[in-house]
Amino acid sequence: MNKITIIGSGFSAAISKLVFSEYNPIIISCSNPYFLKENYVRRKSIECNKFFLKKAFSYGILKYELNNVLLHDRLSLGGHSNIWGGMIDTSYLTEKVINLLRENKIFLKSLNIYKNGYSSNNENIKQMCDENGDIFDTSKIFLNCENKFLHSFHIEKNKIKLKIINSKTKDFEIQYTEKLFIGVSLPQLLELLIRSGYINKNVDIDLNEYGHRFKYSMQKKIKDYDSNEVIVVKYSFFKIIDHFFGTKTFKLLNTIKIPMYVDQLFTYHNNKLNLVIDINSNTIKSSSKKLFGDSIHYCNLSIDGININKYLSNISNNVYGVSMPFVKQKSPGPISGDIINNILKIDLNRLNN
Repeated sequence: MNKITIIGSGFSAAISKLVFSEYNPIIISCSNPYFLKENYVRRKSIECNKFFLKKAFSYGILKYELNNVLLHDRLSLGGHSNIWGGMIDTSYLTEKVINLLRENKIFLKSLNIYKNGYSSNNENIKQMCDENGDIFDTSKIFLNCENKFLHSFHIEKNKIKLKIINSKTKDFEIQYTEKLFIGVSLPQLLELLIRSGYINKNVDIDLNEYGHRFKYSMQKKIKDYDSNEVIVVKYSFFKIIDHFFGTKTFKLLNTIKIPMYVDQLFTYHNNKLNLVIDINSNTIKSSSKKLFGDSIHYCNLSIDGININKYLSNISNNVYGVSMPFVKQKSPGPISGDIINNILKIDLNRLNN
């Protein structure tokens, strides 16, 4: 029986693997969902891709009827880290964490509009890069990960039964683990709970995110915005192209100075979203009048008014949530630091019991 099994291969799963490496965690991740086509629905409306990067798809049992809501799902090795900007607010990171990242060849680079195409009014915001200077992609940590999909999990006394779909045979296989770490996207998390029988009726889903927008600028200098806004990153012209299309033009053309920039702004305004899961129709719906999800940093999930961490502990104290829905973000900006600190809160004494 496995000591720790981690579901997912995105940022939260990668950090969990590094933090708890002494337990040799087993990884279950769907790197290519082609084997799910027969029994699951593809949801193009929540797929998140960039034009020049390898495409990832979303498959599941729920249909999405969303109004003014942007939710995202990527069934791929590395998840959203395949397409993110690598930004992290290091304000709350300890030296121990920074050393752990460095030991695993993950480096925190300062932002410089000339050297890497970014600047910020917060010197604690860095970019996570690998040894080649590229944005940290967690798929490199999971190179030998088998392509499998966790269908459901069930608690059996002092162990957790995992029902897994094998991509090669398309059959179910059973594994057992002492501790289960869930590091998947919001859509995959909700559907895992449904398939496992832990959501078995219509429920209300609530989420939070800080306000977010992009603003065009022709000034290299970071201007003073309203005190309710924080510039997370100023993008140079070629970084704008790279960010939106998934290219690497900056490395080739950064000597060409074009006075066009985009300021990425987060506000202290806390946006809230309510969704409803209709079990009978396998549908998740929203009737939001305001745009939600633009930041992609939606978190602090609750189900029928119960915080998701409490919801999981009611199922079992041996099931841990590590991805974004389980985080309560401290302040506007990158959420990666919050994810790391949330993982570090896991009680090692509980793991050893």
